[in-house]
Amino acid sequence: MKKLGPIRGAILAIWFLIALAPTLWVVVLSLRPESAILTDAAGLPRVLSPSNYVQAWNESDAAQLFFNTILVTAGAVALVLIASALFSFAISRIRFRGSRVIYLSVVAGLAIPGQIIVLPLYLLMRDLHLVNTLWSIVLIYTATGIPFAVFLMTTFMENLPTALDEAALIDGASRLQLVRYVVAPLIRPALAIVAVFNIINDWNNFLIPLVFLQDPHEMTVSVGVFSFVGQYGTTWNLLLALLIIVSAPLVLVFIVMAEQFKKALLGGALKF
Repeated sequence: MKKLGPIRGAILAIWFLIALAPTLWVVVLSLRPESAILTDAAGLPRVLSPSNYVQAWNESDAAQLFFNTILVTAGAVALVLIASALFSFAISRIRFRGSRVIYLSVVAGLAIPGQIIVLPLYLLMRDLHLVNTLWSIVLIYTATGIPFAVFLMTTFMENLPTALDEAALIDGASRLQLVRYVVAPLIRPALAIVAVFNIINDWNNFLIPLVFLQDPHEMTVSVGVFSFVGQYGTTWNLLLALLIIVSAPLVLVFIVMAEQFKKALLGGALKF
């Protein structure tokens, strides 16, 4: 690995501190009393209040919010990975008339802003009696996550040697076994980047849960954070503490999947 020179190292260190400074500032503010934030937000902290996190967790019913968010995020990501992998395999490895048109029709979903389809989706979910249920959120997250997943996975699969398919089929493997035991391990970096991308989007999504969920017990963390923003005042120390709590799982997910994410970005899975 090529070593960085002192100038480049210094530039990277400064850039790292600049990028990290807002996050550190939020962490410090989340540990300060509300009065200190209102009177001297930019000053150095004199008193730290770790109890802000406990109070924010209890007052926001964070346990229920996390359960709902994990449920819809995990369900949507699982459905996106399974459906997109099978669809991409059919498009990239099985040639049939109209396959390219079908592929482009699905990928065209990337060009559609999510905001303009909220009303049609609401009417659809209302007719299906799914408004104010977590199922509506899972289905919407799945539908909006498939276009990018199909685009990425199809690109990866098209670069896999077809000899692998032929060898597996000759050995008696079915199409599903071929996907599960041969193709899926080889596109693991693509699966990782799709999972990370959808986890971040689904976890942070605010508009969809706000529109489709009215029951406070069905809310997700993004809407739960908004509950600390009041009409006549905002409890800033609790709001910032809850923001840190909500962001922590995403940081953990990215750290765990960072290696696969890096391989996907560098195209490591395509080097055989």
